[in-house]
Amino acid sequence: MTGSEQAAPRTRDGLSKLLLAALGAAASVFFVYALASRWGDIWSADVRFQPAFFALASFCIGAAVAAIGYTWKVILDQLDRRPQPVLPLMRAFFYSWLGRYIPGTVPFLLMRVEMTQRLGYRRGPVAASLAYENVLQLATALALSFALLIAAMGRQVDTFALYGLVLIPLGGAALLAHPSVLVPVLNMVARRLGREEIDPGSVLSLRSITTAVGLYALFVVLNGLGFYFALLALTPVGPEYLPAAIGIYNLAGVIGVLAVFVPSGLGVREGIIIALVSIEFPIEVAAAAAVLSRVAAVVADGVPVACLFAYDGLRRLRG
Repeated sequence: MTGSEQAAPRTRDGLSKLLLAALGAAASVFFVYALASRWGDIWSADVRFQPAFFALASFCIGAAVAAIGYTWKVILDQLDRRPQPVLPLMRAFFYSWLGRYIPGTVPFLLMRVEMTQRLGYRRGPVAASLAYENVLQLATALALSFALLIAAMGRQVDTFALYGLVLIPLGGAALLAHPSVLVPVLNMVARRLGREEIDPGSVLSLRSITTAVGLYALFVVLNGLGFYFALLALTPVGPEYLPAAIGIYNLAGVIGVLAVFVPSGLGVREGIIIALVSIEFPIEVAAAAAVLSRVAAVVADGVPVACLFAYDGLRRLRG
């Protein structure tokens, strides 16, 4: 191998590290801004605050994020056929997760792809895993949200019925994910482009899709439970409101994710939460709950990264 050929991989590796460092720094700045700009709003509302319930809210939302990361690992291992230990991939997931605080979805996805490829995964399966993750996660969250909201708030169904339009494209994408549909469609496109047809084994099986949907359903419940505890941190709420809390928070989360040019759905998610929670609670409680749940989500996003950063730092100090 010539000197120039040896230098090329080193240059690409250096650029990759520089890109990840720049994205990480940008994500950290937007993350700190999101936390600082929202925390003070809690005290502007005339409501009580119970820190214990806030801690439970942060824990549940953090567990929901971990469920997303683990589900992504399950999907990627199925696609790449080379399962690797959990910790390295979860580290890449949690670090890249902060990329959601950068406006647009490209930085977040780029961080995930770059960090995952550095672990030895191939670009194709990584890209496919991200596509599956977004479609299956959003479709599961939206479908469960509507089922719970219709069951819990049927008399106000017209209030949020318009959001059901989002089910149409997500439902179509979820149907396309089925291997009996996806493989023929991809092969038809490949033939038209003069490319090699794909092997049916290179896409997720129906069993793997079912497993992923089940894990994403767990994410939906944990996420909504976190919002329920955020409400409890501000006002007494009976257990009968739990289905509505799960539906409202996850519906707002899906709409926030689809607002791709807004960092982590800031403002979009809160607006939907306020609109739906104020049906049952005073507007000041709804507003405070929206802000407090955002703060809990920011804390839940930041704590795993801080722990991993400290762990990696200690490992480097020990040599």
